[in-house]
Amino acid sequence: MLIKPASETRSIILKKCNTPVMQKAFQLFFIATVLSGATGVKAQDTEDFKPSGRLFGLLFTNYHNTFSGGRSIAVFEVNRAFFGYDYAFSKTISGRILYDGTAQVYSGKSMITGYLRNAYLQYDNGKITVRGGLITPEQVLILEKFWTYRYLFPPFIERAGMAFSAEPGASFKYKPSELVAMDFALLNGRGFRDVLPDTTLRVAAGITLNPAKKLFFRGYIDAMGPRGRLQWTAGFMGAYRREKFYLGVECLYQHIHLMTDGDN
Repeated sequence: MLIKPASETRSIILKKCNTPVMQKAFQLFFIATVLSGATGVKAQDTEDFKPSGRLFGLLFTNYHNTFSGGRSIAVFEVNRAFFGYDYAFSKTISGRILYDGTAQVYSGKSMITGYLRNAYLQYDNGKITVRGGLITPEQVLILEKFWTYRYLFPPFIERAGMAFSAEPGASFKYKPSELVAMDFALLNGRGFRDVLPDTTLRVAAGITLNPAKKLFFRGYIDAMGPRGRLQWTAGFMGAYRREKFYLGVECLYQHIHLMTDGDN
């Protein structure tokens, strides 16, 4: 599958955001950001803050041996690379742009493709986090951070095609304490590679519990599609964490998988 260039992806995302529902979502996001930012003025008066940014990157490499014509050939490859920039406008408002480039082989020919993986603004005061743009859904973000082995294997929910690593949309998270966190998101529902305008959006919600320092539980549900043909996903994860190993279980179910009747 060929990945759309970053320029084409950005133009399609702009068309997607022109739908009335997405416009309202982003209007709410920016209103919440402005209002919440006002509460931090007094704190900024007492302590100087200098806006700053940082570049970051990640390489995915591969070393293997191939056998051809009775000979062993050693190959070292750089299959993928992330390159991005984070910028903090204030103590609570920040933004991120992340570009994803891949090298793949099609019909014996090597091709380099790339796309915009993340492009969003974020407000985070420690308890409330609001994010809007081309974002990573909270469910995928939590699982990637938890397992910490994204370069070996993507989260099960993403590999099964039940969720995507990045989507245009907006998300809200409330964390009143270290014990519990709740999140809600409105997403385009079809990932960052398929962002053509339509009327189908994904609504997602989740709750994360940390009853003890080494225990972790999360419940998740989402839904998209018209009545009578509603696709919904439910998931649960429980885990025990130690310094040197994690032990966990994850259960997922999706009704009408990929909007295909009878495929559950």
